[in-house]
Amino acid sequence: MVLSPYPYGDDRFENPSVLISEDGQNWSVPSGLTNPLWLPSQGHLSDATLFYDDASDQLFVYFLNEIPEPAEHCFLLRITSSDGIHWSPPEVQFSSDHYSLSPTVAKIGSTYLLWTIDSVSGCTGQNSRMMQRSSSDGATWSPPQPVSISQPGFVAWHLNVISVPSEGQFMSLIAAYPIGSDCGHTKLFFANSNDGLDWKTYSGPILDVGSGWQSRAIYRSALVYDPDKALFRTWYSAVDAVSLEWRIGYTEGLFNVE
Repeated sequence: MVLSPYPYGDDRFENPSVLISEDGQNWSVPSGLTNPLWLPSQGHLSDATLFYDDASDQLFVYFLNEIPEPAEHCFLLRITSSDGIHWSPPEVQFSSDHYSLSPTVAKIGSTYLLWTIDSVSGCTGQNSRMMQRSSSDGATWSPPQPVSISQPGFVAWHLNVISVPSEGQFMSLIAAYPIGSDCGHTKLFFANSNDGLDWKTYSGPILDVGSGWQSRAIYRSALVYDPDKALFRTWYSAVDAVSLEWRIGYTEGLFNVE
């Protein structure tokens, strides 16, 4: 698992870090690794995502470097590792003059696909766009193209996409907040697609806020899908409405994908 810690909303600590687990429940820092994997020289880091590349037998971690001054600029960076312990210096993948949030990567054949949520206004914005890029090496990316997706009444903020070859489709968990609200009040929705460009959404959230440690927002999440059982296994981040303390939770459940 790669994560971007965000204690009490302090982005100085939002740096890519790795944990491992044998059972998906108990997590620890790998022996020989010191977190975080990288620190910013300016601005702050965020939105780390992990991808295993079977072609090179390497782990890729993509993450953002947001530099707000003198004007908002967002860089997508990538570091790589053959053992999960020793990591390369970051390579810049691309940059933008707006928020290109929550990068997530999947691969079909020899083609890498990257999705982001693009927002001009940031956390309080009332619209966003989901974009897709492609690559032959996971490092040099095509210009972005908008995808077709709509979650009526909500603004998409963060996402995670996986490829499910047995179903011939992509599946995504999307953290979105009600129109009129902001990114601190997200719920978690499911969407799926046959081509990664045209997405089907569902009317209600797959995971909503509850009480206690998950009472304010359900945020960016990871998904494993078992097609034989129609079983979703989800690791999700959530924040307490009172303390603003972040935690990671786990849930699983049946969901009939259309």
